[in-house]
Amino acid sequence: MKSKNWFKPKGYTHITKKLGIKQAGFVNSYVSNPTTVSKHRFYPLIHRTIVEKKYKEVIFPSGIKKRSHHKIENGKRITTAKFREIFYSTHIDAHIYSYYTQKLLSPLYENLLLADDELNRAVLAYRRIELPDGSRCKCNIDFANEVFEIIKALPGTQTVLAFDISKFFDSIDHKILKQKWCQLLKTSDLPTDHYKVFRSLTDFSYVELDSILKVLGYRHPNQLIQKNIESLIASGEQFRELIKYKGLIKKNPFRHKETRKIVGIPQGTPISAFLANVYMFDYDLEILKFLKPLGATYRRYSDDILVICPSQYESEIEQKVIAEITRFKLVIQASKTQKTWFYDGHLIGGQPVRYLGFEFDGKSKRLRSSSISKYYRNIKRLIKFKAVRAKKMKSKHPERAYIFKKQIYRSYSHLGAIKGHNRKRNYLSYVNLASEIMDASDANKAIKRQVSKSWKIINDEIVRQTRRHRLHNNEHSFNYYLGGQITDEGVQLSFK
Repeated sequence: MKSKNWFKPKGYTHITKKLGIKQAGFVNSYVSNPTTVSKHRFYPLIHRTIVEKKYKEVIFPSGIKKRSHHKIENGKRITTAKFREIFYSTHIDAHIYSYYTQKLLSPLYENLLLADDELNRAVLAYRRIELPDGSRCKCNIDFANEVFEIIKALPGTQTVLAFDISKFFDSIDHKILKQKWCQLLKTSDLPTDHYKVFRSLTDFSYVELDSILKVLGYRHPNQLIQKNIESLIASGEQFRELIKYKGLIKKNPFRHKETRKIVGIPQGTPISAFLANVYMFDYDLEILKFLKPLGATYRRYSDDILVICPSQYESEIEQKVIAEITRFKLVIQASKTQKTWFYDGHLIGGQPVRYLGFEFDGKSKRLRSSSISKYYRNIKRLIKFKAVRAKKMKSKHPERAYIFKKQIYRSYSHLGAIKGHNRKRNYLSYVNLASEIMDASDANKAIKRQVSKSWKIINDEIVRQTRRHRLHNNEHSFNYYLGGQITDEGVQLSFK
């Protein structure tokens, strides 16, 4: 399999101009020159918060138990949503991070992992691990399936311990990170160019996306795409006038809870995920060394840690995992720690194992219900958006007042998941791959059955929104999508 190309043009709009394929030669000569990088001035990152609603089973003060996206604590309404803080860099800065990750540092890290078979199997996230036949790289489906197969095969009483590191990227200690970086390079101190990159991530500055849009007169990020804006700022003078002098630049916000010491690196840059793995290298080694005599299995996917062990050692192992993580100035999120017990591969206690978007109860492997719920919510959100847009169009163009279905089918139905067809993959493409890998020996095809009603749900929602907004029922608007005919019973395709 071909190695991954470090140069990948970014499509987003940032402070400076985009750098495409035509600028590849310039970018390569710039980022590969240590002297140039040593003198490079990194621009502030742009920050945005991604809110992911979590519909969880909640018990309200009245005693009613139901799924909700908020809960009540001490008489206050508290959201159950997950907030993901994303920071992204200017295009030239991103290419520097990509080059240093994939060309300079990653090969050194991979050599260390490949020298130890157990370590190589244990560290999963942010790596290109090929299948034995070289057809593709492994993904979270393969990793989850391997774990479930290990559980099925182990005899006797086994405990599956799942841990979650709280605020992983936000809590990384800078001194430890620098030590691991030097350890990787086999130097006592970081070379000037590497130190420059290190400082850009530990002493970083950023600008809120909403703030910069407001100053520039944009109401929503989508306007940048609609107006084909190449860069937010035209010159250094404009940067100082509109951003710097207006006080929009902020410094690294992460602080250690007790010492208030500055910690953490921004999540979202091309090098952040890799550095998180480097930071945990000695932790992975120490845990594996401890677990090996106990006959336990260890897996780490970024901040998700999973251990499969004989049940008599579960307490001892739990204490060791927590103690070691404390040494690295990190904290295990106790509320998310999960314990599940199996006997000869059969579930005997606790909830089914949940791992990397899947769950396993000893009998069948399934998609997590939260993942499917999110899929259906996204479908309904898109259809509602298109219905509202069509309603607004009624007065100007009555003949076009219907829901356009092409994007809906491409993004969420089996029409956008046809294997071998040259189209972008969607969620059902992912489901199909999961079914191929996990459902091979399952006569009931449990994973595919979980989304078997997707086509009906999509079309029922289109009909519902059409009636609600009194739109035209354009039944044939989607027939041209792939040159096929679609009916309630299914789809007949004729590729040209």
